[in-house]
Amino acid sequence: MNNRTNPLFLLLAFVILNAFYLISIRAGIKYTADSYLYIEIAESFIQHRPFLVNDIVPVWPPLFPLILSLAHPHHELLLIILHGLLLNATLWCWYAIAKRYLPPAAWQLFLLLLASSTLLIMTSVFVWSELIFIFLLSVHLLLLKEYLERRNIPLLIGAALAGFLMLLQRNAGVFIIACEVIAIIAFVAEKRNWWRVWLPYFLVTISGSAVWNLQKIGMNSSTKLMAYLIPEFRPWDNFTGLFSRVGVLFLPQVYSIWPGILFSILLLPTIFYLIFYKNSGDSFLRILFAILTGYLLLWIIIRIYPHGHDRFLSVIVPLFYLFFAFAFSNLLVSVANPKVRWLLWIIPAAVLLYSIARAVLNGGVWGGLGNPKN
Repeated sequence: MNNRTNPLFLLLAFVILNAFYLISIRAGIKYTADSYLYIEIAESFIQHRPFLVNDIVPVWPPLFPLILSLAHPHHELLLIILHGLLLNATLWCWYAIAKRYLPPAAWQLFLLLLASSTLLIMTSVFVWSELIFIFLLSVHLLLLKEYLERRNIPLLIGAALAGFLMLLQRNAGVFIIACEVIAIIAFVAEKRNWWRVWLPYFLVTISGSAVWNLQKIGMNSSTKLMAYLIPEFRPWDNFTGLFSRVGVLFLPQVYSIWPGILFSILLLPTIFYLIFYKNSGDSFLRILFAILTGYLLLWIIIRIYPHGHDRFLSVIVPLFYLFFAFAFSNLLVSVANPKVRWLLWIIPAAVLLYSIARAVLNGGVWGGLGNPKN
């Protein structure tokens, strides 16, 4: 679905995104416990070349500490500039994806939701690895989409290289690529000769992560990783925690978490029906849906600390907003009465106003926070 672009509206989305970023970052970039561990790993690389934290090989991939080490000792200034650039590049990637699959009103809604996303802005405020990961995932998916439309091998090579870097940025990329592999084999790959194109693509994508993790197994850090994943196996707690945070993307959580959970649960089968049955589905949309649902299911069965739910969701927040806009556009098409259509716009308008208000509130808090170094 190719749509003509309204340059003024596109400019508005970028203005909103950058305004929220500047408000949130005005007191400088912020640090958490993870931030200091990343910095320690980077300093270890600068001094001794191995990636170590407390003399142990970390379970985290090496790309983000490597970036911090290259910027040492001016990583704060670099990250402020880099995060601003990556926010804008990420929004552009998703604009390129959304305008292909959504009518103008729907992709404009999607862009505004993404530009005012508290979770996306949050990843730019702290010394975390998520924003670089989100950018690499966005480039990876955009190039994959372009390849599926044009069948141009350089585009697939670009997607593989972006995926290669993505897996070296965060271990969560392994889950995303696993879901993508299953979806491509199921919906895209030719039955006889699929391995000629897709097998090299997958091998290139996972090769860096595979080498890194094999090295960690040799250094026994995999024991620490498994000890982190297996104890306190609490799928119900993860389910309610994750889906309540998904609900917060669309509804304020005031008196109970269950309205948000129920909204999230209803949204996923609705999208599934629209993609796989009503519209016969585009293969790329099916891949995106497989990534979204597979990622959520994996994090339901793997241990997550409650304070980490938003960070885990932040990497797929563009998918939630894309499918929300996709579902709403299909709802509008199914309604014949023009007056009812106008009334239905109350739903996304309320979600958008809530998203903007939430970004203003959180941006004000982040922008006013001090930045202790100890």
